[in-house]
Amino acid sequence: MGKLITAKIDVKKISKSLLFEGKKGTYLDLIIWQNDTPDQYGNEFSIQQRTKQGDPKIFLGEGKYYQKKETDPGPQAKDEFQGGKKQTGAMSNIEDLPGANDDNPDSLPF
Repeated sequence: MGKLITAKIDVKKISKSLLFEGKKGTYLDLIIWQNDTPDQYGNEFSIQQRTKQGDPKIFLGEGKYYQKKETDPGPQAKDEFQGGKKQTGAMSNIEDLPGANDDNPDSLPF
């Protein structure tokens, strides 16, 4: 499975003279490279606008691998599991339902 990368760029730094028209829209060439080590903010990628050889580089922003924030389930979630069964409510066991143990379908309350 692929990994998601999130990034932020400063659009004010984009050189509009380097944008070009294609068949389906206006395009911007980017150079994205993975840093050897994350920076102080955890960014693992750097992004620049592609320029002509010899022209100054235009640094646009940074990015990082997306990591879903893990939340502490808290004491309530820990109490859901009792005796190896997940407790989802007052009648979490099928045997607790009215008529569930009756073999006669006519005796069911519904």
